[in-house]
Order: sequence, then structure tokens, then C-alpha cells
Amino acid sequence: MKKFLVILLIAVIACEAVQQDVDLESWLGDIWDKITGAAKQAWDWLTSSGVMEQIKSALWSAGKAAAIALCSTYFTPAVCSTVIGLLL
Repeated sequence: MKKFLVILLIAVIACEAVQQDVDLESWLGDIWDKITGAAKQAWDWLTSSGVMEQIKSALWSAGKAAAIALCSTYFTPAVCSTVIGLLL
């Protein structure tokens, strides 16, 4: 009986839900601070012109290569790779 109670106690402890608070604003702010130069300008332009929604759609439906190809019609592949990397 004691062994059963020990196993039950271990199972309850193992199944204990752990709550973890994640500060997404801080995390996104850190990423945004790392974007500089052409990548930041590309992000701003793609977002303001509405092309970013098309790129996101291509990324989720066809993959990273398709999203970079779509972005590359406006910017260099290196800049697009950085921008697409931020979406992943």
C-alpha cells in the first residue's frame, strides 16, 4: 500500500501544471532592435504596402523559398531572407 501511495504521489507531482509568464513585448522589442538598415526599411515598406500579408500567406502555404522569391521581386534575397527569418 505504501508503494502505491508513493507512486501516486510521484504521478501527481509529475503532472503538476507549470505556469510560465513570457513577456512577448520585450522579446519582440529585442528582435526589432536587432533589425537595422535595409532589413528594417524592407519590413516597414512591405508592411505599409500590404505585400507582407501576401508574403505571410506564401510562407504558410508554400514555404520559405516561395516567400523569399515573392519578397525578392522588391528587395535583394539577402534582405528578404532576414525579413522572412523574423516571421519564422
